[in-house]
Amino acid sequence: TWEIKNMEKKSIGKLKVLLVQFKPIHGDTEATISKVEELMKQYSKKDAIDIVIFPEMAFSGYVFSSKDEIGTVLELTGMGPTFQYCSKLAIKLNSYVFCGYPEIEEDKKGQMHLFNSQMAISQKGELLKSYKKHFLYETDKTWAEEGPQFDYIDVKLSNGANIRVGLGICMDINPYEFIAPDTDYEFATYQMKHNVDIIAYSSNWTTFDVLTEEQRTSTQEYWIH
Repeated sequence: TWEIKNMEKKSIGKLKVLLVQFKPIHGDTEATISKVEELMKQYSKKDAIDIVIFPEMAFSGYVFSSKDEIGTVLELTGMGPTFQYCSKLAIKLNSYVFCGYPEIEEDKKGQMHLFNSQMAISQKGELLKSYKKHFLYETDKTWAEEGPQFDYIDVKLSNGANIRVGLGICMDINPYEFIAPDTDYEFATYQMKHNVDIIAYSSNWTTFDVLTEEQRTSTQEYWIH
């Protein structure tokens, strides 16, 4: 639980966020969701959770070598098993839910496009936005397209406070292609320019199955700096 202040440094009350971390069953969305359902049984509306944040590509697993390999876990916007579960969870907890998933979208010409995306779901279980990862990591490029831009949504908390939530996925916080100047701070600059209050950020880290203390410290330092 954090005391949140808006861009004018005025307090908008306390914000309770639930960060959900687990190891998915790679390539089996339904089995992973069943696993997470057991984990989430301990929470209810009584916990007064404002926001739930799941990882990047939370239930499908992350690394896929091709469009063919990821094909079985792609989900249409607002229609797949990830949305169905997160929608029910949002209603159950009366919370906003943010969750990463592999998205397939059809354009006006009938062509299909694949994205590493993050859904934002309202307290009523409605899809507010599907944000498409703007800066792709090397493991995304085997199947996904680059999203058009960074993004945010405006939400109203249970205490009546209105806040602006920035949306982000993993590589988004790094310099574009790791070649843009570090001083550009593209993601942070965008969020600041649009007066974002907090950022719902979904990430996935796949380097080690079991982290040693040295590896854990190295990972933490990477994300902090």
